[in-house]
Amino acid sequence: MEELAALFTAVVASQLAFDSWSAFLIYGGRYKLQGASWQKQWRLIVVIFHIISAPAAGFLALHVPRNMLILVASVAISVGLSTCALSYFLPWMAFFLLFLASLSFGVGSGLMQPLLWSLVMEKSEAKRRGAAFGFLHGMTVFSRVLQSENPFLEVQELMWLWPLAASGFNILTGAMCALRVTDSAVKPEQNLPMILGRRTFWVLAVPAGLLKASSSAFTSQLLNWFPPGYRRVVFTYLGLGNVISAVVGGVALDGIDSNSPVTGSPSVLTATAILPIIVISVVLFVLDILRKSFLGFLLMRAGALAMGAFGTWTWFPVVTGKMLSDIVRPEAYIYLYGVYLAVVDILYLVVHDGMGWWEEEPDRNVIASHCLLGVLLTVLTVPVFFAYPEDRQVVARAVQMAEADGEGTEEPAAEPAS
Repeated sequence: MEELAALFTAVVASQLAFDSWSAFLIYGGRYKLQGASWQKQWRLIVVIFHIISAPAAGFLALHVPRNMLILVASVAISVGLSTCALSYFLPWMAFFLLFLASLSFGVGSGLMQPLLWSLVMEKSEAKRRGAAFGFLHGMTVFSRVLQSENPFLEVQELMWLWPLAASGFNILTGAMCALRVTDSAVKPEQNLPMILGRRTFWVLAVPAGLLKASSSAFTSQLLNWFPPGYRRVVFTYLGLGNVISAVVGGVALDGIDSNSPVTGSPSVLTATAILPIIVISVVLFVLDILRKSFLGFLLMRAGALAMGAFGTWTWFPVVTGKMLSDIVRPEAYIYLYGVYLAVVDILYLVVHDGMGWWEEEPDRNVIASHCLLGVLLTVLTVPVFFAYPEDRQVVARAVQMAEADGEGTEEPAAEPAS
């Protein structure tokens, strides 16, 4: 429990770091801070280094304990945040400093996520893993809610203070994980192509990339249904709804999974993640059609508040984490999750930045995008009903054979589709 508490604290610290870095660029652009107006370019650099460093976490963990890698990642994040703060006082070097900050921050935050999720997976009991992932994701969302109420960034003379404070917090949590968390997992050489042969991986990664690309536009659309004076309150409300949805949903996920054993029908487990997302897409599509009518005016705000109360697509990361942990051996999870994050980021770049879907400007490509997302999710997630039970049974049989033989470090091959 002490180890999980340290890991959850590190989750909060890393998310606060990301939000403080992002908010520094947003407010810096508003205050005409040199270089901060290039926030799209700096975000692109961070995502690129996410794509590189997330899969690298698994290979580095072969040679360095993961608790020490968390400390290294925390130092990289802190360097990036401190460099951001320094750019406020050295505007003539702002472009160079923000480039270094984006590079360092991208590497550190890219390493951090696979390390934290894999350690949380190993330190939690298998029958309570859904609750652990739910709390982990809930703390991530809660950190964003805290950031939205941050007063320092609203005062130009103090906007450098919060990144510096978040930098110190990351160092402290990284050191706490290095001292309190142990990494005793067996670390055999993994056959990465064999791990990526899991079909469930691909049918979960593609929808996740689409949801990441569309989440900002969805949130912006929901907020734009309310008068400006209410938007901050509604944003906090939606965030708290997502936190509750993640935590309660993770606990419920364990109950669903306990009634859907390996030999049973885990399609119920899948439906809990997929169907709410499709319903939300349809609801947003209908509300967009009606938004200029009197009926739509009455329904839009009620619909937004209802979606906030039940969480929007918060279930998906929790269920994805649980499913991925079921289709590989525990020591291979860091490889699979790191590559999963890289694929999600690549899809985000292609869809959001490359193809221009789901722009964050209100009333632009909104109706078509909501309809398109619903159709894509429906088509892309149907195979998970068939792939997940097969992949899960392969790993379950391999674990049983390993326990019977007293060995078995090989990652089992995926069975061919019938």
